[in-house]
Amino acid sequence: MFDSRGVGNTTAGSKPYTIQLLANDNDTAGLMDAMKIQQADVFGYSMGGIIAQQVVLTHPEKVNRLILVATTFGEKERIPPSPQLAKLGREVIDKLLNNIPITPQEIKMMASTSLGPA
Repeated sequence: MFDSRGVGNTTAGSKPYTIQLLANDNDTAGLMDAMKIQQADVFGYSMGGIIAQQVVLTHPEKVNRLILVATTFGEKERIPPSPQLAKLGREVIDKLLNNIPITPQEIKMMASTSLGPA
């Protein structure tokens, strides 16, 4: 497991980010080459899922299985979040940006709204 450029403890670099940049020879595929990983099961969560899809499109020989969680695949073809989830997401992001604590109830509501009650 690794962090993409500019996430966690990685450096941001100086180039503008694109999904292709994060997936290809400078980043994900390049790391696999540097570590001599010829093929792997690739798991992508959120933006990592978008990057993982680009890896499988541009380097299919490197991907054994693709596992995607909480991600999207495109622009106009995507299924947008429900209005309730979008509103709750905006409220939580606003709190985070303003250093306002998020309550356990809000976390439960986010999980329930996005993943379902089970």
